[in-house]
Amino acid sequence: MKKSSSFSGSLGFVLAAAGSAVGVGNIWRFPYLCAKDGGGLFLLVYLVLVLTFGFALLTTDVAIGRRTKQNALNAFATLNKKWRFLGYLTFLVPTLIMTYYSVIGGWITKYFTLYLVSSGNDAAQDGFFTSFITSPVSPIVFMLIFLALTAWVVYRGVEKGIEKYSRYIMPGLLLLIVGISNLFGLTALNWLLMSVVNNGALVLVILFQAELRKALEQIGRGARIETKRRDTDKDEATRIIDEIIRCVQDLSRRRVGALIVFEQKTGLQDIIENGIGIDARITSGLLENIFEPNTPLHDGAVVIRGERVMSAASILTLTEASGISHDLGTRHRAAIGVSETTDAIVLIVSEETGIISMAKGGKLTRHLDAKSLRTILEGIYVRKPHQRLLSMLVRRKGKEGAK
Repeated sequence: MKKSSSFSGSLGFVLAAAGSAVGVGNIWRFPYLCAKDGGGLFLLVYLVLVLTFGFALLTTDVAIGRRTKQNALNAFATLNKKWRFLGYLTFLVPTLIMTYYSVIGGWITKYFTLYLVSSGNDAAQDGFFTSFITSPVSPIVFMLIFLALTAWVVYRGVEKGIEKYSRYIMPGLLLLIVGISNLFGLTALNWLLMSVVNNGALVLVILFQAELRKALEQIGRGARIETKRRDTDKDEATRIIDEIIRCVQDLSRRRVGALIVFEQKTGLQDIIENGIGIDARITSGLLENIFEPNTPLHDGAVVIRGERVMSAASILTLTEASGISHDLGTRHRAAIGVSETTDAIVLIVSEETGIISMAKGGKLTRHLDAKSLRTILEGIYVRKPHQRLLSMLVRRKGKEGAK
């Protein structure tokens, strides 16, 4: 079964949520209603409703999704079977709204295309909009283009589609609003935007504290100087790979939990120091003894740097990412956590199921076999010829500079 995707961080989620809240309907109709129904007073009432009803509905929707880990149709039924009809309503209402949005999206696509291929003077002519929407073909063509673009974004998924494009579209929309407000002298909108900008730094720190913490952790650790790492001999690399595969498979067969972190370019000295220092040669027997149940070093992670086991019982920070299966325990969450903030590669053996997994770049790959393990470990220990040549040149330059 295909694993459902999720947002990679708070920034992507906030931008996507803002995009869904703004919508093309608000962009098109809001200025008209604001001018028609009282200007500043209408804006005040609108903001009050957004901060009360709108915010409450958004947070409730997010909370239900995170609690149930289900889609819109099944989420309410998971909470209470009598609420199943609410799930169908949450599907029906956006479907009906989509018909309205599709038409407006076609209009926006038409005007956007016009401004790209010409100066846009035609759009300002009297009767241009009327002639466009009364045409039997043109509105349908641009609506289909808009639907095709929307379908492509949705098809790409959450992280590679909705989140990725929200990162570009929403800042662009903000710049567009700022430009329009300055161009037409919209005093109230300018005041609102300046208030957001003046308090933006504090809001960003609160909203994106997780991302800021990860960035500071990476800066604090810094990158290890790769010239200090000796290239692993081919025979020694083969031995290490065989030893690790033997260890992991034995632990998996006996359902003994394990967590092995392979340091890459990002230094893990702080993690090594919070565990028990070992600095020993990599062998299957050593690793199996470390993870043997009811022993002092069983809990925690083993950190491997190159050809040496540097520490055991090291403590890792758990991931705060949402969308992780409830079946995954602390080891898996710790592995994902360290792979989010560093370039480390982590092997995990589940204590409950014996399933072997790998965490890399905040992503978890499960159900690894011996062939998959060998491919992963060869990527760590068997360096390609051009990589070895580059490493030799860097070391030679370093020695010349020292002289």
